[in-house]
Amino acid sequence: MEDASIAPRPVAGAATTVPAGLAIGPDSAYLFVAAAPPPPPSPLASTIAALLTGEKWNGVDPHTGKTVISYSFAGETSSYSYSGADWNSSYAGTMRPFSDADRVVTRQILDTIEAVANVQFVEVPDTYDQVGLVRYAYSSVVQSHAGMAGIAFFPGTDPSAGDVWISTEISGGMWDFFRPSVILHETLHAIGLEDTAGSGIPASANIMPNTVMSYATMAGAVRGFLAAYPAEPMPFDVAALQLLYGAAATNAGDTVYDVSAPGFRTFRSLWDAGGTDTVDASRVKSAVDIDLTPGARSKIGFGIGAQGHFDGGGFQQAFHKDTLGIVQGAIIENAIGTALADTLTGNAADNRLAGGAGNDTLRGGAGNDTLLGQAGNDWLDGGTGDDTAEYEGPRAQYVVSRAGDGFSVKDKNGGVDTLVGVERLVFSDARMALDLGDSAGTAAKLVGAVLGAAAVRNGPYVGVSIGLLEGGMTAHELARVGLDYVLGPRADDASVAQLLSANLHGGPAAAGQYLAWLQQGTYSQEDLVQAVAQSVENKANIDFVGLAQGGLDYFG
Repeated sequence: MEDASIAPRPVAGAATTVPAGLAIGPDSAYLFVAAAPPPPPSPLASTIAALLTGEKWNGVDPHTGKTVISYSFAGETSSYSYSGADWNSSYAGTMRPFSDADRVVTRQILDTIEAVANVQFVEVPDTYDQVGLVRYAYSSVVQSHAGMAGIAFFPGTDPSAGDVWISTEISGGMWDFFRPSVILHETLHAIGLEDTAGSGIPASANIMPNTVMSYATMAGAVRGFLAAYPAEPMPFDVAALQLLYGAAATNAGDTVYDVSAPGFRTFRSLWDAGGTDTVDASRVKSAVDIDLTPGARSKIGFGIGAQGHFDGGGFQQAFHKDTLGIVQGAIIENAIGTALADTLTGNAADNRLAGGAGNDTLRGGAGNDTLLGQAGNDWLDGGTGDDTAEYEGPRAQYVVSRAGDGFSVKDKNGGVDTLVGVERLVFSDARMALDLGDSAGTAAKLVGAVLGAAAVRNGPYVGVSIGLLEGGMTAHELARVGLDYVLGPRADDASVAQLLSANLHGGPAAAGQYLAWLQQGTYSQEDLVQAVAQSVENKANIDFVGLAQGGLDYFG
């Protein structure tokens, strides 16, 4: 069925409304069901496809664009219609209502789904003549007949569709650590997700930290135990839910994720819809390895123990350190490390990575990144793009020199950083260009030709010129700006020839030749400036080779 626009009707006991037909009788056919769309080409396409049951709920609120999914908790006045379903028909006879505590847990779980998918869960009373699409209750049949902790029915038109049953065997307090993950797992079944057993997802990826639809506590395990279980959709689950229902606009502003907070002491997945965002580990007491790449996992200083049982009777123990996953499609721009030796890895955005104290490794990736090694002996790799290493002290506090394919920056107060793929340095009072093959080199040569070699190392001219070039001005246009600045607007050819000869040769030796070229039309004034700027003599005058070895200081 295609998406339906449905007139709202009141919900009993509430002032809000939900689309009519979503809160329905237990014997009614469920109307708002649609086929799941195929996943578009992506690195996760086959994984997402493996997680889909083939159906989804499809009652869309025309005002919000959200798929509205009603839910209810079965009680003493509830009714079920499971005729002809062999042992399924025993559910109603062994039904027990959810405890108040598990109702709270369920609402919290539904909140985590709303935070990543464009759905709205609406609670309705569960009575003889009205129920939710998704219904919750305990039953002893789950364990005795199915041998499971929980079971749920996929979206569909049958009255049993969407029903979630949790085994009474795990309803006691000793299972409080595990039951929320079971409720989450079964809820995802009820809205369109499938188990991963036999799915073809590689064993290395088919684990609970990636998807709660897996039963594997570690790669290859068929069952096992975790010291803490996921209580929110994991990255693969989020990708599948967003295919079915669209992405939620959660955390669309500038968001800081403090991974030292208690809420991060378990498996977590981050979905972020926009803004400039930061993963902040500055208060974590052990080293972290944060990777901002969408789909990557990060170690945030906390681990979760695991036991795994394997086919053939094998048993292993493990310790999951990579407890944080960034959802495919989520862009987190910045990361802040700890006081220890961290590894921070950026993504394709313009990242700002701050290592803090300790001997850190910062990798910018694509984008125009800013890297702050801060205290310690750090490795800074800008990757592609125009990248900057930022230092807190004045220029005089640091010694910059060529080191292999990169540069070394030595802090006179202690600490040596190694830089590769970094084009700019920023100090508290000055800047330095390390990439003289690009705009900085062009600026230095043009300044040397028009203002003389001394101007390359003194004054604001190089900084202004770099800014103009990086702002879109061409070298031809910058040559004109330089001539007009020194000689006044549209100086005559003789003045231009004399200026360039004086700067290149220290006197009028070449002025005659330059003037002839200008008068004969061999060069325009701007083209002659560029030719002189590229000459061997000009490069020698400004010590271009030396600048390439030690960097070009400038202001701006």
